[in-house]
Amino acid sequence: MGRIIEGSWNCSHCGKKDIKARYKECPQCGHPQDKNTHFEMKDPHNYVSEDAAKTISRKPKWECSFCGRLNFDEENECVSCGATKDASERNYFMIQREKQNSVSVSEHDHGDDDSYSSNYGSQWAEKAGDLHKEPEDGYQDDYTPDLNEENKSSDEENRRNRSYSSMWQSFLSHLPFTAESLKNGLLAIGALLLVIGMSLFLFMPRNDTLHIIGKDWERSIAVEAYRTVDEDDWSLPANARLHYTNREIHHYDRVLDHYETIKEEVPERYVSGQETYVSGHRDLGNGYYEEITSTRDVYSTRYVTKTRQEPVYRQEPVYMTKYYYEIDKWVHDRYEKTSGTTENPYWKELHLPEDEREGRRTEKYTFTSINKKDKEKKYKVDLNTWQELKVGDSIDVVLSAGKIKEIKGLHREDSIVEEN
Repeated sequence: MGRIIEGSWNCSHCGKKDIKARYKECPQCGHPQDKNTHFEMKDPHNYVSEDAAKTISRKPKWECSFCGRLNFDEENECVSCGATKDASERNYFMIQREKQNSVSVSEHDHGDDDSYSSNYGSQWAEKAGDLHKEPEDGYQDDYTPDLNEENKSSDEENRRNRSYSSMWQSFLSHLPFTAESLKNGLLAIGALLLVIGMSLFLFMPRNDTLHIIGKDWERSIAVEAYRTVDEDDWSLPANARLHYTNREIHHYDRVLDHYETIKEEVPERYVSGQETYVSGHRDLGNGYYEEITSTRDVYSTRYVTKTRQEPVYRQEPVYMTKYYYEIDKWVHDRYEKTSGTTENPYWKELHLPEDEREGRRTEKYTFTSINKKDKEKKYKVDLNTWQELKVGDSIDVVLSAGKIKEIKGLHREDSIVEEN
């Protein structure tokens, strides 16, 4: 049996609100509880003591057929007029059912086609119809309709919150890491975010003005020579002259060697007991409500030792034949370079013998500048830009990661030569 909660009612005569159910008459105007009285269960709940709960009837109040007063079930005569309980035709639940039926009929007469309201009214009336049947034990069963929908919603919400809290605690207990490992993980994430932030700062485009104080250029030609060289490989080229072969390790294969027994402490969830919780409330029809209690399993986490077989591998060398030989081929010999600060870069003129040839050509063009903060730095540009820039020019640029992404304006001798 659950705890008893005292409800409240509002006086329909003078309008006084939140009158405790224990008061049969309104303490403000003296009007008694009647057919217009509707009991409510407020939050926070007003629990009745265990001793007082024993004296409270679990049956609904009955309505006096002569004066309309509501009387407690244990009162065999009306407190107001003395009419007997046997003459009563209705109890509290019947009155509420008739009110609901009246509302449903009124909505239907006004053409209310809202299916939800209609269905709800019929379902409520069907359940309330059972109230005509007097239970053998004199109690209203657990399906007595709770007319206080607001309180029912509140109880259901509290039950869901308790369920979510239990699920969350269970989830935390099953996490495969400790508070220390979580702390270390958060520190690692923080360090990663710091690195990302610094990278974004370095690569973020920014505007600057550069004053050119010098220009440089460099051109290079790779020269290759036809030579006899010694080489080794896992296969012998067609035009090679073999010196000797040797069996050597070509690579390693990962081979299963044995299994190792590993013992580890793992979390295990188990039922450690049961708890009683409030799953709902039952309207007693006399201003009081009884908690409906249920039981559920309580889970805890313990650590148990479990073993598993972990494979251990070894690196097995794989031998193959390696060839040592000599071969005639073109190989890099040297670079022929030119450089300077003049405005007209040039390539070195080459006169190569038959066993040499020209390879790849490369070129680099740079200028040295001072920015707004008087910091000196050298930048690399393409040939056309380099030829257009002159010592003494100032340029407005967009920089990113230490490189020029865009030249927005060129200033020369106090006049703008180019500006985008």
